Amino acid sequence: MDTWTTGHMDNRTHGHVDNRTHGQQDTWTTGHVDNRTHGQQDTWTTGHMDTWTTGHVDNRTHGHVDNRTRGQQDTWTTGHVDNRTRGQQDTWTTGHVDNRTRGHVDNRTHGQQDTWTTGHVDNRTRGQQDTWTTGHMDNRTRGQQDTWTTGHVDNRTHGQQDTWTTGHVDNRTHGQQDSVSFMELT
Repeated sequence: MDTWTTGHMDNRTHGHVDNRTHGQQDTWTTGHVDNRTHGQQDTWTTGHMDTWTTGHVDNRTHGHVDNRTRGQQDTWTTGHVDNRTRGQQDTWTTGHVDNRTRGHVDNRTHGQQDTWTTGHVDNRTRGQQDTWTTGHMDNRTRGQQDTWTTGHVDNRTHGQQDTWTTGHVDNRTHGQQDSVSFMELT
């Protein structure tokens, strides 16, 4: 599974973006949850990765938050697992990727949000999955971003959730990781 992003991608949001979700949002996944990954999964991130957050970031959670996990949750990792982080990590997306959000972004979630996962869900990935991102990626968020979660949030997971990772898993990160958070009101 290869992912390349080439060329000019400009996702700009200007002005007021208000994504409100009112009422009760329920998500049920019934059956068995089996997340198996077979074979070799390599992720290369080379170069310089900078993350800037400027302005006011307000992540508020109001009301009752109930994160319950019931039943059996097993995680197996068999084979070679190599999580190396060396030097500088850069993320390139070939071409110009400009994801700017300007103005007021208000993502409010009101009411009760319940998530149940029960029964059998089999997401198997076999073979080699490589992801390369080359070029310049500028993910700047300017202005005020507020996130409110009000009311009852119930994320319940029922039943058995199994995750197997078999074979060679090599998550190498080379280079420098920069995470810069500028708290400037704009």
